[in-house]
Amino acid sequence: MKPREKLLAILAVAAILLSQGMPLYNHFFVAPVDERRSDLMRLEEDVQHRELTDRAIRRARTNLTKWRTSSLPPEWRNAQRLYLEWLTDLAKMSGFSELKVTPTPSLREGKVFTPVRVSLDAKVEYDQLCRFFDRFQKTDLLHRISEMTIKKDDSRGGGSKLGVTIVAESLALATAEKRDYLLPYTTFQDELRPDVTTVTVTSTDLIPKQNEFLARAGSEILRVKSVEGTNWVVERAAESTTAQSHRPGATIELLHVFSKAKSNAASTVSVA
Repeated sequence: MKPREKLLAILAVAAILLSQGMPLYNHFFVAPVDERRSDLMRLEEDVQHRELTDRAIRRARTNLTKWRTSSLPPEWRNAQRLYLEWLTDLAKMSGFSELKVTPTPSLREGKVFTPVRVSLDAKVEYDQLCRFFDRFQKTDLLHRISEMTIKKDDSRGGGSKLGVTIVAESLALATAEKRDYLLPYTTFQDELRPDVTTVTVTSTDLIPKQNEFLARAGSEILRVKSVEGTNWVVERAAESTTAQSHRPGATIELLHVFSKAKSNAASTVSVA
C-alpha cells in the first residue's frame, strides 16, 4: 500500500472513530458538565428568591410592628368611639361650624382588622378645611379620607363657606395593644397660663421617651422641647394654634406625627 493510501486509510479510520466517539464523549463528559451548570444556575436563582422572600418577611414584620402602634384599639366599638371623639376635636380645632359627626356601621369585623368609619358634616372656610386635612394627614394613625363631598353654601349668610361631607376611615388591628385611649396622654399637675413655657405633668408612663415632640391640650398644640422627669419645656401655640389657659387635671395628649404628610389622599371626591 502506498504511503498516500495509508494516510487516507488512517484518516478514514480516525474520522469513523471520531464520529462514533463524539456521542460517548458528550454523554460522559459534556452532558454532566452542562447538567451541573444548569443545577448551579437553578440553585443561584433559588437562593436569590429566598433572599428576596426573607427581606420581604423582615420588612413586613417591621411594618406590622409599626402598624400595631398606629392602629386603633382592637375592639372596634371602643375604637369607633375614640376615633369619633378625636375627629370631633380635630374638626372643632380647625374651625368647623354646624358640625355633625356620625358613626358609620362597620362593613365587617375581620380576624385581622376591622375598618372603622366616621362621617362628618359641617360648614367650613377653605383655609379651615386645609388646616383640618394637614393635621389629619400628619397624624400617625392608620387612617384615610375615603369619601368627600364639597359644595358651596347657598344658605343666607353663607358667604365664602363650603358645605362638606367627609368620611374618614381607620383600621383596628386585631393584634393591636388593648387600651382605652387613642393616643398616649397625661394630665397637667398645675394650671398652665398662656404665657408660661414650663409644664409639670402628673405622669409620663404612657409618653414614649423622645427628645422633642408635639402634644395637644384642648385646641392648642404645644411643641415639647425638652423633658426632665415630669417637667417639660414647651413652645406654646405651635402649628398655627393659639395659646390658652389649661386647668389642673386637663388632658394633654401626644401627637404622633409624620415628618412628611402621608400620600393617602381621598379616594372619592365630589365637588358640587
